[in-house]
Amino acid sequence: MKTNPVFKWNFETDAEVIINQGGTSSSKTYSILQVLFLKAIEQAGSVITVAGQDIPNLKRGAIRDAKTIVSNTPEIAQHLVGYNGTDKIYNFKNGSIIEFTSYDDWQDAKNGKRDYLFVNEANGISYEIYHELQMRTRKQVFIDYNPNAAFWVHDKLVPMIKDPNANIKVIRFISNYTHNKFLDNTTIKRIEAMKDDPVLWRVYGLGYTGKVKGLVFPKWEQAFEFPTQANKIAYGLDFGFSESKAAFCKCGIYDRSIYAKQLVYETELSNQDLIQLIKKEGVNREPIYADSAEPKSIAELKSAGLNVIPINKANDATTFSIRKINEFDALRVIGLDFLKEVSTYAYKNSKPIKQNDHLIDALRYYVLGVEGRVSNKIFML
Repeated sequence: MKTNPVFKWNFETDAEVIINQGGTSSSKTYSILQVLFLKAIEQAGSVITVAGQDIPNLKRGAIRDAKTIVSNTPEIAQHLVGYNGTDKIYNFKNGSIIEFTSYDDWQDAKNGKRDYLFVNEANGISYEIYHELQMRTRKQVFIDYNPNAAFWVHDKLVPMIKDPNANIKVIRFISNYTHNKFLDNTTIKRIEAMKDDPVLWRVYGLGYTGKVKGLVFPKWEQAFEFPTQANKIAYGLDFGFSESKAAFCKCGIYDRSIYAKQLVYETELSNQDLIQLIKKEGVNREPIYADSAEPKSIAELKSAGLNVIPINKANDATTFSIRKINEFDALRVIGLDFLKEVSTYAYKNSKPIKQNDHLIDALRYYVLGVEGRVSNKIFML
């Protein structure tokens, strides 16, 4: 089996909690999954849980990596009964299983016990959920994440590494793209291009915890649930297709804070794909504030029955919306991609850096919309 050093680190350690902090394309998720496949084969009847923020996120990441491992490794595939796509479970001939799942809250996480746990992209999961899962894991817990900002792993687990009185053994591995010896040259060049941005390079290039100066939204916080008591609930939409992501978020105001929840963050979505995803989120006639620079797309969404309202992007629209957001006590974001955007969205030469801001743009359109800055243009097919 083709492996990277990250595989060896995780396979050979006897620590009970193994933290994998790393930059993009360091192979941490792939390597941990390789370890788990081997443990499932070696230890008959093992129950292994891969927990993520939600199923769409797992499908784009860990589940896709697992399928690649199986297809590229006949030595693993021969031990499998098959993959149940409905339940998202790999079944092994020796009775072991690897299940991919997500949890709504800490009460939901109380269901089930396991031998091994893999918390994938842990900064998208609350500590309360992690704690319940860890308490019900008999052998080892593996954790991975991109370190774009400090979170509960740094507060709760990292201090235990050097604590002689800690009741469990914790270890942390820090990896980056140089540890992935199978990485293609195109990806390497794309990663090394981030050297021009010290923040992105530190986090996604080197794998170190982000320390960002000059944040556009210095009062951002991570949240995990959208408050049911929120008012002024509406949606923001930023169109995109290839390089630029289509970003759709639910927004509202509660307790002197503005909340924004990531719902769609995808490339290469047709307008019909986007309509289906929006309607799948239960959106009907609620206002959707969108970029007025996409008249054809707006017309198609309106024809599908969605209440899309174009935003008037006047010269001061960016400055105005940022100021309005910063007037709140906090900006609370839900979703890994939202977290990545707000934690690196900074000023350069007194202007926000125009990159990795698709969900932020969608949020800004919401703010402009509730402030009445909408376009009077008529959009027709």
